[in-house]
Amino acid sequence: MQITTHNSLHRWTRNFVEWIAPEPDDESATWDHAQKVLENIKNKAEENGLVVVDAVISGSLPKGTGLRRHLKGNSSVEGQDIDLSFILEKEKDLLGNLKCLVPDFQSFAKLCYPDSEHPPLTKSSAPLKFIGKKLHYDLVPLFKSGNNDHQILVRTNGDEWKTSVLKHIEFTHSRVATSKDEWGIVKFSDMVRLFKWWRYEMQESSGVFGNEKGDHSIPSFLIDLLCAKAFDECGVKSTYPETLAMWFAYLENLAHNRDAVVFKDNYKTWEKDLNANWIVLDPVDKNNNVVGNYTKWNNRSIDELAKWLADGRDHVNRALRLADNGDESKAKAEFIKLFGSAYKNHTED
Repeated sequence: MQITTHNSLHRWTRNFVEWIAPEPDDESATWDHAQKVLENIKNKAEENGLVVVDAVISGSLPKGTGLRRHLKGNSSVEGQDIDLSFILEKEKDLLGNLKCLVPDFQSFAKLCYPDSEHPPLTKSSAPLKFIGKKLHYDLVPLFKSGNNDHQILVRTNGDEWKTSVLKHIEFTHSRVATSKDEWGIVKFSDMVRLFKWWRYEMQESSGVFGNEKGDHSIPSFLIDLLCAKAFDECGVKSTYPETLAMWFAYLENLAHNRDAVVFKDNYKTWEKDLNANWIVLDPVDKNNNVVGNYTKWNNRSIDELAKWLADGRDHVNRALRLADNGDESKAKAEFIKLFGSAYKNHTED
């Protein structure tokens, strides 16, 4: 079904996309605050004897795919996920192994910001929350490697992962640039925002995933990768509803059939993990399967995601048919099922 950009469903979704994006003034203030925190933590690390080669703001803020913060029932949409990455000269323990510096960076955060919140460590970062500003950072210490493009992350469980702060940003930026240069009104970054918001809405009523602290949830990085795969393989249509229908259908097929999601941006070959239920590979580190935590990413989790995607496909296609028949109120109701009451309240011009 071909619809025009004057169609109400497209217009409503375009307006919703504009609303879920961070306010430009807020985003500018967030950049300033992030830069200040980055510098303060860097200085504290150096005061404590560490050699900081570089410090970089990463996450959805520089990628341009962040959401506005929004209260949703008993939970909230977190908005911008802001990683502050510190690239260090190698520090080794008495046995000659690279040290995990995540606890050290939690200490630096507490020294710099004693009145802020310091949630428990994750495996890869020291979280830092500013309640008044509603900003949440993850401090990520990395070691430089022999390759200037890559870093080494030593997690709290002792695992060592290869990563690249700049190449992850570049991975998204390349698709954002392609979207701006080669396509029409539907942009890659806005499609990522829609899928991130949809993820929050689906988790609100799921028995498998959740939005509360400690719940098994779908990480934004996985949404980034799934959207990138859909964009690479399908491109976009001329309107948001048509593109959503196409991406939901494509991604449901991927998840249902457990088709591997792999990118060739930084490597050409990879080895299949025979123990994994599904494979979605980090585009920088082919050894990092993003859904490779076999305890949490079991078949039940993958089936839940596949069901959401199938339901998304069906809701959008039903809405397209209803709109084509002139029943706009019922068409809009189908999209409210996907994006929640915020879609009902923030779609008019």
